[in-house]
Amino acid sequence: WAFATLVVHALRLVHPFFGDVVEAGEPELEDEAFAARLPWIEHEADRQNQSSRGLPAKSVLTKGLFELARRTFEPEGHPARERPGVGAWVERLHDAADRTRRCGGCEGTCYMTRRTCPWCDHPDEGTVHVEIHRWEPGRGLAVGALPVGVIALSARESRTLDARLCEAETGLVGRALRGVLSARERGVFALPEAMVRWFTSAPDDTRGERAREVSARGVTLPVEPTGWRLHFGPMDKPHRVAVLAEVRHARA
Repeated sequence: WAFATLVVHALRLVHPFFGDVVEAGEPELEDEAFAARLPWIEHEADRQNQSSRGLPAKSVLTKGLFELARRTFEPEGHPARERPGVGAWVERLHDAADRTRRCGGCEGTCYMTRRTCPWCDHPDEGTVHVEIHRWEPGRGLAVGALPVGVIALSARESRTLDARLCEAETGLVGRALRGVLSARERGVFALPEAMVRWFTSAPDDTRGERAREVSARGVTLPVEPTGWRLHFGPMDKPHRVAVLAEVRHARA
């Protein structure tokens, strides 16, 4: 409960139970809010305590984070056993951070689905969507399978890749650095850490039969045509692979 409250407060910049009614009401209402005896500010059915303060929920909370918040704050009586655990929050927070891009105008961040920055209205200058998939030896990518992760790589931005993304590791092990992806004019530059083996394959090489190992100096993958792959393991073993899926260009 405390972790969920901190997450919503940090992202929305308002306490999840301190709506306009509480802010403008008697001091006793604060006790009611702290005790969660009022509807939370984004309650789906009961809007009596909604808040006009802080940042808009749609700009700072993904659908996944919103779902966790509702499962935590909306059930009557707030039964502890029905609330999502901290692990679920950590997973969704990582996923949300992966899907943010940096604005070329104000240098703020927003989710990659936004064509224009919600803070300054600057258009997306070209964001590469890097999808993380599973790879099976001799088969390649599973047809129709959804990505297990997505990274937004905006123009002139670099993103570090860790064992969480590359190898599905969790906890402290998942924080181990595996390499860096950098957006450049000619494509996406991939640089693995020392002793880390990455491989690349072209869009038409569906089984990775012509895959090449990335040298210690790195490699630049073209973004057009999309579909170039960066493998986080050798071709003869199951592993995760990054696919350059989409490039969004600036709009007036």
